Amino acid sequence: MSHIQFYRLTHPDAKKDLKNKGPTKTEIRETARILQQVCSSCGETPSSGEQLKMCSGCRTTQYCSKKCQASDWPSHKPTCGGTSPNDITLKLGKKLMANDYLMFYLKVYSVIALDLLTVPETAFETCLVIKLATKDADPFAAVQAMLRDETRGGPGLPIMLQIANIEKRPLVLQTTHAMRTSYESARKNLADAGWGDWPVVMLVFTGDGTNCLGYPCPIDPEAMKNGRERPPLKIKTALLGERDIPVTEETIVEQLNNHIYMDKGNKYLLHSKSK
Repeated sequence: MSHIQFYRLTHPDAKKDLKNKGPTKTEIRETARILQQVCSSCGETPSSGEQLKMCSGCRTTQYCSKKCQASDWPSHKPTCGGTSPNDITLKLGKKLMANDYLMFYLKVYSVIALDLLTVPETAFETCLVIKLATKDADPFAAVQAMLRDETRGGPGLPIMLQIANIEKRPLVLQTTHAMRTSYESARKNLADAGWGDWPVVMLVFTGDGTNCLGYPCPIDPEAMKNGRERPPLKIKTALLGERDIPVTEETIVEQLNNHIYMDKGNKYLLHSKSK
């Protein structure tokens, strides 16, 4: 018999009640909308009042002008496969990127995986590729569907976003020109604000490995502190009760996935229906 594991990191909001943790649904939607406003060709954001144009093929890539779309087409064409089941994965990924509460765990992961405490310059040349997947959010409903000879993950069944794995890759090989432009802009904005000592890690979210989303993620002092001190995680099981386990890259990912799984009210907008 398997048991759901619950972990806790020392998040800045940890003292708040669970129902008050993290942003509201409205805040997530608004932040996700803002995060999308970067041209996939030039890396620039549109002027006030203007909207980016979505590629009609893949529905994930956006451009500020027809000129940018035309210039990017030779490199975008091989990955523009039209709509697919993985579209929902990247759409949910945008909601994850917009949730600062959940992204905190990926910040701590970055500190440990890239050894930013010792060699912060690693972030200049290495990115983290985060493979996203969707899984059954209601195992009982999935079993019932299988008993009815329906396809696993068939239309209408509840699914949720999960992180399948995270890999370190060379930044220059894994990112587009637009991603690198947004990365440099993020570093400049932090420096202009007086936070130039914050590392910025490029997180590349992908579903099926063709289309991807890049997010230059500033690593704040609270995340650096957690990566340095690594306070033990609390794990609870039905058989063994509560015990401490060390903070590792693996347990951080499990913590994040469990947060999503336990969000039965879908506050984080990371649960959906299969299509």
